[in-house]
Amino acid sequence: MTSQKHIINKQIIEIHLSDRASSTDMQNKVSKLFHDKLMPILNKYCDNISADGGQYRIDELNLDLGKVSLAELETAFDEKLKEVLEHDEAVILKSDLVELERGKERPLETLFYFLMTGILPWWVQAQSREYLHHILNDLLINANAEVKSAIRRVGQDAEFSKRFLNTFSADQVTRCIELLMGHMPPSVAKAKEKLAILLKNSDGFEPAQWNKTFFGIVYNEVSTHGKVNSEEILIYKTIKTIGNIPLPDHLLPQGERRQKQHLIQDLQAAINNIKGLYQENQQWAAVFNQLADLINQPLFITFSQAQMESLLTYVHMLKNLRVEKQGAYQQVVEATIRPIAQRINEFRNQLKQKQPEVAVIEKVKNNFNKTDFIGVTNAGLVILWPFLIRLFENLHLLKERKFRNENAQQKSAAVLQYLVDADPTAFEGLLALNKVLCGLSLAAPLSIEPLADEEKELCDHMLKAVISRGPYWKNLKLLSFRTSYLQREGILSTKDGHWLLQVKKETYDITLEKLPWGFNTVKLPWMNEILLVEWL
Repeated sequence: MTSQKHIINKQIIEIHLSDRASSTDMQNKVSKLFHDKLMPILNKYCDNISADGGQYRIDELNLDLGKVSLAELETAFDEKLKEVLEHDEAVILKSDLVELERGKERPLETLFYFLMTGILPWWVQAQSREYLHHILNDLLINANAEVKSAIRRVGQDAEFSKRFLNTFSADQVTRCIELLMGHMPPSVAKAKEKLAILLKNSDGFEPAQWNKTFFGIVYNEVSTHGKVNSEEILIYKTIKTIGNIPLPDHLLPQGERRQKQHLIQDLQAAINNIKGLYQENQQWAAVFNQLADLINQPLFITFSQAQMESLLTYVHMLKNLRVEKQGAYQQVVEATIRPIAQRINEFRNQLKQKQPEVAVIEKVKNNFNKTDFIGVTNAGLVILWPFLIRLFENLHLLKERKFRNENAQQKSAAVLQYLVDADPTAFEGLLALNKVLCGLSLAAPLSIEPLADEEKELCDHMLKAVISRGPYWKNLKLLSFRTSYLQREGILSTKDGHWLLQVKKETYDITLEKLPWGFNTVKLPWMNEILLVEWL
């Protein structure tokens, strides 16, 4: 029988001892027994269950072995596991703890987990961009109502769509638009032709760059409004997004949509001007937080112009309020805050009706997907940490040991991945450790452009300098260094307010002990927390 791949998120062994003095020795013995004897038993039974090619997910499995000696533990574990998994399999598979889906890979769940978190679920074996491309292609080929609703939801959410556009090809985004519309609207092709003419002589705007931006805007229009705006508006929004390029007068958008955009800007400005007047008043602060959240919703622009104007009128009413006495706060709440709060609730209720119900998002939030660790395949990056400041300075990403801007900080994450695998187009799903080392939020979607040739040369030069510093690395080539030391599996987690990286140790790691720098503790100027490193 061919052994299947089985993945365990977490295992907990609880033992009650009569003699506290022997607890440490017993812990070591049980740990060794678990890995050497009990894990093979568990794999054997999992092989039996999944022999039909089915995919089983066990949320939780509890085995109570009762009172046993250490010598009896292996046999007791084998018998108890057999009893639970084989004795009454039909009942077990129907329980709330076990989910069986034959021949299904849960592509929607995987896709949304990545869009929400920036990493692939812990139970997915193929941690690659190609795997995501594969499952999206399958979803689009066999699209049902749930898939169509999910694709629309992605286009409506700013964070989802940003990560989606950075991960998938322009062709795949185009197919998503066609799925939602039934066809590609003629105005899209015409707008694209005009854009190509406008940008032909503009420096720094390659077709690959503005194509992604353009189709992202079309995708958002279709997802949010169910239609595409005029060629002029598509061109205007694309130009505005990618940079300040003068537009011909006839391409400036007119009409109701532009007026709505001005109203939204007026609302944002008014809120920023007066939200801090009475910060000590909880009702006041709550209303303005809700209001700011409301107008930042992608679907807010679908409200009528009259609705937006009425909301702006309420906000302006607050501008001239003057409360001189502490006791007058209640009057403010009753006379002005309460009506606007009611209006906000009306808008929010209408927004809920506009939002499609997508059950797959709730599926992503189930207990099975929860984990307190992240698996990484580039754990050896920590070896390089003393050299990163100089590298980033040479790449003009830093100014006074701080990143010049957000783009520079995001690019640094891609630079680190190039050091690991020489891939100039990094896949965000592999960059959890990179984000930690660059002071980025794990949930932050990354916009990554391919590294230029001169940038790759600087990275390779730095790696050669690192190799030259290792007493036993003199004859080591770049490829061997990357595969042997940098492309290392590890577990990233948090502990006591800092990051913890546990790196898989290899027999040849004895060479690391001779390096003239340490890497058990990593703290770069821009990192938010210390990273502790253990080699296991």
